Amino acid sequence: MPKRSDRELYPQAFAGNPYDYKTVEEMYDSIQWGKEPDNISEIDGPEDMASIGDIAKIKLEDRDLDFDEGVSYLAVGQDSNRLYVVPKLENNPIEEIPEFDPEDDEWENLGEVSETHYYSDKGNEDGYYYHTHENPLPSLWAHDSGVGIIVPAENDGEPSYAVIKEGIIG
Repeated sequence: MPKRSDRELYPQAFAGNPYDYKTVEEMYDSIQWGKEPDNISEIDGPEDMASIGDIAKIKLEDRDLDFDEGVSYLAVGQDSNRLYVVPKLENNPIEEIPEFDPEDDEWENLGEVSETHYYSDKGNEDGYYYHTHENPLPSLWAHDSGVGIIVPAENDGEPSYAVIKEGIIG
């Protein structure tokens, strides 16, 4: 029997943002299975975000981008439900996360993302998680500041992936 698509298993997650009614603290609590944040960073950006963990690897169609643990974190936007790769303040101080604009020369499309890997201590359990994205694949865009964003592809008018308490789906 073939594996069922995340779109079939969690259709409500693709119909709208599952966090649009929650505060960023409630969103973090849901994603981290009740774990309290170790710290809160105030960074100006296009939307509030909650970290889902440290980014470990992003697999593109032609190469793997490996990250040392603790250098950048993977965060989900409260309004867009998009994934951001954000350098940690102690490693590469940034003052703001820029608004995504594919027409801006400061943004570069690095290619389609087939897998996203991250470290997370959901519910106080340290773990290594990964997600194999379904087609159509999202794209990784990198900004000159070091910030990245995984932009979902459009799939019948819905985003190609979503982030819910179970993790990244789609």
